[in-house]
Amino acid sequence: MSILSQMHLRPAWGNSRGLSFNPIGENTFVANLENQRDRDRIYGGGPWMVGKHAVILELFDFRARPSDWKFEKLQIWARVINLPFNLRYPPWPERIAGMMGEVIKLDVDSKGFAFGESLRARIWIRVQEALMRWVQLESARTKESILYDIQYEGLPYFGFSCGRLGHADAFCLDLGERDDDGCLPYGEKLRWAGSRKNWANAPPMSSNGGR
Repeated sequence: MSILSQMHLRPAWGNSRGLSFNPIGENTFVANLENQRDRDRIYGGGPWMVGKHAVILELFDFRARPSDWKFEKLQIWARVINLPFNLRYPPWPERIAGMMGEVIKLDVDSKGFAFGESLRARIWIRVQEALMRWVQLESARTKESILYDIQYEGLPYFGFSCGRLGHADAFCLDLGERDDDGCLPYGEKLRWAGSRKNWANAPPMSSNGGR
């Protein structure tokens, strides 16, 4: 990661006390922090970006080799939009969130109900896979399959053709076909337009800064 990228991360990470960076490979570095509180806040508060590109984090382990870090997953808040209220009480929120990715945390009340404007969950997504655009559920009453859109908070740069993070359509090897309205398979509607909330309660860490 370049010096410019490190300068960008310092204010984004709150200019944490004692923060320093040690390069360990191409576009990869170890971030050193003085206390676990800052580490947990940064690790659980992303996605962080340099420009529009995601910074992929891994927890640091002195016993690991640089080749052990895969930088395969990203934490992000995802929302299922316009979900019926009868699917917002346990066990449905966790089941539906699990369709989007590995669930870290659900934004629910003390009884497990998701009464916000959408079902909101903190999940792991795999950065090499296309973003999910919807979850498909069957109506118990009509037996009809219904698609419910997914939106992501603070979504980094992604291709509108392939739905994968890290590149523009001009560099995509998997170009998508446009629909009758001229739109590619993925688009800006995947981005949550409201205010972004952060959550931190997770665990020096390593990072790959350009997905």
